[in-house]
Amino acid sequence: MATADVYHEPQQLMRCGVHAANNLLQRRAFEASDFDALCAELCPSTWRNPHRGLLGNYDIEVLSLALLRQGYTVSYFDVRKPLTALPLETCVGLICNVPQSSLLGLWQSRHWFCIREVHGTFYNLDSKLAAPEVRLRLISSCVFHACVV
Repeated sequence: MATADVYHEPQQLMRCGVHAANNLLQRRAFEASDFDALCAELCPSTWRNPHRGLLGNYDIEVLSLALLRQGYTVSYFDVRKPLTALPLETCVGLICNVPQSSLLGLWQSRHWFCIREVHGTFYNLDSKLAAPEVRLRLISSCVFHACVV
């Protein structure tokens, strides 16, 4: 399958969680406003929501709730287990989280992306990539937070 046939959203601000969910679902299912509404639902009475940053940077609880509302189950993966323990035969895709340095390396942040099988081929659908990247093997340097079924 040509990568042109694979849905892939590019990075905007710190909305990698939104892009990871949309890339996993292979369609534009969510906007940042949808994730903001989920944050407010998870923690309605605070002026500063702990589930997001000022420019996005949503946490796994928001991602999980968004995917649950689309009919998917999110199963957390224990990173102490070997990658061979991932149930790839039942997974729609993997939600991954990696550390990254922010502006001038002044603080550490996290970045969400997904790996998904589309028509028998696994793709790295990281929103920071210019295009989907074929994955012949899993990325061992990332923290697999969840397997989405």
